Amino acid sequence: MNVERYACDACGTRLEGRFELGPLARLGPQETAFVELFVRVRGNLKQMERILEVSYPTLRSRLEAVIGQLGGPWDPQSPQ
Repeated sequence: MNVERYACDACGTRLEGRFELGPLARLGPQETAFVELFVRVRGNLKQMERILEVSYPTLRSRLEAVIGQLGGPWDPQSPQ
């Protein structure tokens, strides 16, 4: 999926072209909410367990699924 136009409702500015979505923009709503919470709690999985009321293995499974959707674990040897 590509974005072809950006528009500002406030000032009317429009930018047209072909813009690729980044990996985070391609996540679904549930995965996006998960990543947002992860960032807000600074990666504190214990806090996420309490907020989401899920077990640690469930939380890790969800995290691994998101990592997979983003292209796998970060590799410092791989170009960004």
